[in-house]
Amino acid sequence: MLEKLKFLGIEVRIDAIPNEIPDPIPFAKNKKAIPYQANAAQKIWKSLVLISKEFNTFKSKFTGKHSPVHFFWGSFDLAYTRFSGRKAPKFEYKVPHIPLAVMQESYSHEVFSVGFWPGNASFPKPAFYAYIYPNLPEFKDEKLSPTEVYWSTDLGEFILEYEVIQKASNPQEQLQSFLQSAYEAAAKVAEWDRESLDCDFTHLNQQK
Repeated sequence: MLEKLKFLGIEVRIDAIPNEIPDPIPFAKNKKAIPYQANAAQKIWKSLVLISKEFNTFKSKFTGKHSPVHFFWGSFDLAYTRFSGRKAPKFEYKVPHIPLAVMQESYSHEVFSVGFWPGNASFPKPAFYAYIYPNLPEFKDEKLSPTEVYWSTDLGEFILEYEVIQKASNPQEQLQSFLQSAYEAAAKVAEWDRESLDCDFTHLNQQK
């Protein structure tokens, strides 16, 4: 592929090191044998399909600039982000193996983000999360729904463990409650212009 790009006069440099993970091994040098667990892969795929549907329902209630529901392979999370339209303070934090310039562009404006991830070594539980940038100190003191939601000081975000949704009598309603209450808390402390940004096209999703 690089040869074809060069033929077209396009010079490309590809960083062949994984992002967002500790102690990454360059792809060409990674000889670790990791067994493929078909059942586990199918379970997380089914979860992501169902969660994506709920995220898109939540997405239909916002008319401002926002992202698609998308999957980050580095941190391995399904995410969705809303923007207030206002610029944010310059991002100055380090993220493993991601250039600072990339992070500064990503967080150049105020954001509210939600997502789902299967966990990692430091947080070995699948969970939903919600955070804002800039991370205003008042945000962590807001009360979210359901009652099982808690603030993680280590992660700097609200957490709702996946198990809570699995056990709920109405998982879809419970998840929507978390997403909406997290957004309302974020918009409150960050003073977003909800009159201009909010809408509700949920009924259009339900008609499909």
